[in-house]
Amino acid sequence: MLKNGVILLVLYWSTLAMVRADGKQTLLPGNFTVAAAMKIFEPASGGTCGQRADVRSVQLLEAMKWYLQRINENGGLPFKIGLEAFPTCGGVERTARYGLELMARSSTKSMGNPEIIAGVVGPELSTEARVLSPILGSVAPEDRLLQLGFSTSAADLGDKKLYPNFARVIPSDNVQVEVMVQTMLSLGWNRIAVIYEDTSYGNDGLVQLQARSREVGICISVSQRIHLDNGVDSKNLTDALTKCSINQINGLVFYGTANIANKLFEAMHISVYTNVPTVFLSETVNQDFSVFQNSNGDVIPKSEGSITLSASFLEIPELKSHWKSVFTNATVFSEETTTNPWLRDVFDSITGCSNSPCHFVSLSEQAFSKAFPDPQPVHVSYAILAIHAFVKLVDDLVKDLCGASETLCTNITTSFMPGFMIDKIQRLLIDFRTDFKWSLESLRNKPLISMQKAEIFMDTPFSVFNFKKTSNSFEFEKVGDFKNGSLTLNKTLLSPNVKSAVCPVGKHCDECYSMAELHEAILFEEGEVYVVGVNGIFREGTNGCGEIYSTSTYQIVESIKFAVNKAMQDDAPLSGMRIGLIVLSSCNSPSVIQRKLYSLVQNGVLLHNGSRINVADRIIGFIGGRASTVSMAIAEVLSKLRFVQISYASASPELSDRVKYPYFMRTVTPTDPQALAMIQVIKKLKADYIQMVYSTDAYGIGGLNKIKALAFENSVCLIQALPVTEVSENPFSEIVRKLRRYPTAKLVIVFLGTSIIEPFLADLQFQGLKKGEFVFIGPHTWAKNQNIVNMKGEQIIFGAITMALEIAQISTLVEAIKTITPQPFYQNPWATMYLQNNFNCYFGFSFDKTQPGQCPNDKPLNVDTLALDYQPILAYIATKALIQGATAHHKAECGAAVKRLCQSFLDNPEGLVKHIQETRFDIEQNGILINIFNSNGDAQIGYRIYNIQPEIQNKQNLFYKEVGRFPLDGTLTLEVDKLVFPEGNVTSVCPDERHCATCKPVSGVTTTASPPKEVTGGIIALSVVFGVAILAVIFLVVAIFCLRKAHTRDKDRIYLNPIETDLRRIGYTNEQFNGQNIQQGPSEAGSSHLPPAVIGRSHEETPPRYHDGGNLTQSGPFHEIKPEEEQR
Repeated sequence: MLKNGVILLVLYWSTLAMVRADGKQTLLPGNFTVAAAMKIFEPASGGTCGQRADVRSVQLLEAMKWYLQRINENGGLPFKIGLEAFPTCGGVERTARYGLELMARSSTKSMGNPEIIAGVVGPELSTEARVLSPILGSVAPEDRLLQLGFSTSAADLGDKKLYPNFARVIPSDNVQVEVMVQTMLSLGWNRIAVIYEDTSYGNDGLVQLQARSREVGICISVSQRIHLDNGVDSKNLTDALTKCSINQINGLVFYGTANIANKLFEAMHISVYTNVPTVFLSETVNQDFSVFQNSNGDVIPKSEGSITLSASFLEIPELKSHWKSVFTNATVFSEETTTNPWLRDVFDSITGCSNSPCHFVSLSEQAFSKAFPDPQPVHVSYAILAIHAFVKLVDDLVKDLCGASETLCTNITTSFMPGFMIDKIQRLLIDFRTDFKWSLESLRNKPLISMQKAEIFMDTPFSVFNFKKTSNSFEFEKVGDFKNGSLTLNKTLLSPNVKSAVCPVGKHCDECYSMAELHEAILFEEGEVYVVGVNGIFREGTNGCGEIYSTSTYQIVESIKFAVNKAMQDDAPLSGMRIGLIVLSSCNSPSVIQRKLYSLVQNGVLLHNGSRINVADRIIGFIGGRASTVSMAIAEVLSKLRFVQISYASASPELSDRVKYPYFMRTVTPTDPQALAMIQVIKKLKADYIQMVYSTDAYGIGGLNKIKALAFENSVCLIQALPVTEVSENPFSEIVRKLRRYPTAKLVIVFLGTSIIEPFLADLQFQGLKKGEFVFIGPHTWAKNQNIVNMKGEQIIFGAITMALEIAQISTLVEAIKTITPQPFYQNPWATMYLQNNFNCYFGFSFDKTQPGQCPNDKPLNVDTLALDYQPILAYIATKALIQGATAHHKAECGAAVKRLCQSFLDNPEGLVKHIQETRFDIEQNGILINIFNSNGDAQIGYRIYNIQPEIQNKQNLFYKEVGRFPLDGTLTLEVDKLVFPEGNVTSVCPDERHCATCKPVSGVTTTASPPKEVTGGIIALSVVFGVAILAVIFLVVAIFCLRKAHTRDKDRIYLNPIETDLRRIGYTNEQFNGQNIQQGPSEAGSSHLPPAVIGRSHEETPPRYHDGGNLTQSGPFHEIKPEEEQR
């Protein structure tokens, strides 16, 4: 008998275990049933259930049952809600099977089945939810079962087209990712690693984090997937930690379950790495203390400082007491297992009992605390919230169908449609205090919770905790709240073990950005209409773009930005429309900027989040470019597209052609008056023998041509012009040696752009040029550049004369430039690079820390002595002129009431040009407004003339002394007596007329020789006879040679040209060669792309005729004059 009883008992427990593992259980009966899809057991291979209970899952189910029991008993409702549960074990196949069963049961209601399924709560994993929702939603909308998630936060589950029946009471992962990103930004993290489980939760989390991190400039330097096919591969974790160590990554984001997080900390513990990263755990870990413990229950030391993200934590102390009583009181355990038999499996799991059925023994206080450490699982409160929502929905629906009756109406079975639950939850409002006659004391005073489009809306959906050591133990300390879309983080509460996750000192973290991306990047500030700025930012490279300029080039961008903001603050332009800003980098390359312009107009602006904004019909006009060659390329495009362009620096005379460039304007004076001022200064110095260095772009070529013409007209010999090509590898190669060929041509005109003036002069010092060897005459691009006078070493610029446009510093603009601060690339792609390059230091968040030291502060330009180059000032004026002109044009064409650019505004760029020409500015800051544009759209600003002199008190310091003016009426004022030169004065005159015969007009070629000091009459007579004989022989030889040449060469080769270079070889006619730029004297191999130009004209006023009577187009032959060094 006893034997049979034992057999029956064993069969009973085996059957019960099988039912618990494989089938659903009814925990509570009721008029309406809520079906809970829960894991219950840990998964086994093949999608089956293991033998070990998932303790957390059973605890969540018990919380639902416990709360529902109390509402049913005390809520004062005319119905009761039943609860059943099915163990999915985390498997999608089991979840799908349960979903099909539920749909079959729900559909039999019309066939007399009295059961009413209110809906489904769960499942716990997003992977399961994605499978279950389409099954429950595969029928007509009114028959669909509501699926209410309390832990499934995957963002894609919010897609109502895919999951129309799904709702949730936990914030979406979109919110979680935003909290994680804002936390990292608050911590100053911008370079991290990510470890993620190879599940939909982990994979989706990585994708979302990557997208949001890209938008805010956080670099995911390393990402490591953890495979779960046959358990956790510890090698994956070790590999990830090794990558973090090798790459010096101090911040690690973890996306996965608590179990894998614990294995990560164990791997950190046994690793040899002492410098392990700070781990940032996703919300699935929450505040699970066991994650940070080893198998003995001790805290893993390397886990200290970890950051956990927890969905808004709300501990339920009443449930906490209930859970404790279950496992510390045998009577309670026996009672509760009758409604939730899986509590026995929990007991087996926590005690390690493997011989089921295990004899229950009440846990001690210590054993309970070890098995269930604080805090309560965060999803407990969300599980209770889901049950509360279900009861509230049923109550509302019953009231709709039955009225305010205290009993359930008889036709509820036939009139209840589950789809109505889905409709109601879209706008559900939960008030724990008033929804039912009974409420938990811990929830009674909580704020209202609303559902908006089936997603929960909470003031504080997430909190941030730091796992830290206290005096006696470890704890989770709350350090931040995410409230109303913004994070507040108290960094003073953080553990000292929290590291700074940035690029390490001395390292160039090029995996975090690419120069190609920065070359293509734009500065974008959204508006209703747009000003488009164009600036070089980068030098031209061999394949388009090169290195960033270290000069004041970037300041131009800030000047345009400041002008837009200032106009918005002061003037309410364009009928109050918000003016946005777009800045493009031209890379100083015509082809690059033309491509970008067409892309902007055709494709709009690509934002960081991948969306595009079309701007073609919202562009007011363009500001730029800087180099004349680039401005020409821009003007070619904009002339076709009919947009107005205002340049702030392009001075080439070619840009004055309004047939070719009808909508081009500029706030800088063209080159021609400046060249005239230079020549007049030279004449004032009584000089007539000069050299020139020029750039091979449109600005330099235009200056060269004008100087050539003016030099000839004024009998000044330009003996040599040396070209400089910026994009060459060594643009200043051997300049000093070439200048020294003509040492008495001391005055050297420099026609170079702003970006290469400084490196040019620095290179001359490096080549060994001495103070006083030559005196430079600099253009307006040199002006009063303070960096040049502050150069250390040989004072080669002592005595230099420079031209500067007559514009004053604008104090408000100067103050704005002082505030330039480093910014992450996503906010401003170039500011940090500019400051680091300019000051040769690095900032803490920079991805390039190869500079020698850290920048002392984040505003390195904020110094009292800051003076702006002319280009930022003129860019500011150009932007103001565009906005003022556009405001007048908009009023005339569209009317003040229109809040957009009407078609007639866009179709009439000529009218916009006229309105811009009418603008007036106080360019000298003296209170006098002047019109800076002439009728051709060119600026009409004169020049101030400066001389670089040493300070009286300290000869080592140089400064710019104003010595003259050159207004555009052409009247030069130069105070010669105030000029200071290294040698007292400067002499730069031709050695003799024959020497300069190639480069300035002369009436004839004569020589004058001084007689010897002592000569006798006989010697004189003998010398005369001998001299006459020699002259006769020479004359005869030359005559014969010329006759032979005339008969053997073509008619086109009638004139001798003794200058032989690589470009000029036998067979070139004078006409063919006239346009070539070559260097006088011997040919020199150098890195410059173009050889020096031969300057000047023959002394023959009327060109000789061809043998056939035709006229040559050039002025006459060149005469060979050897460099002075060869003559000597």
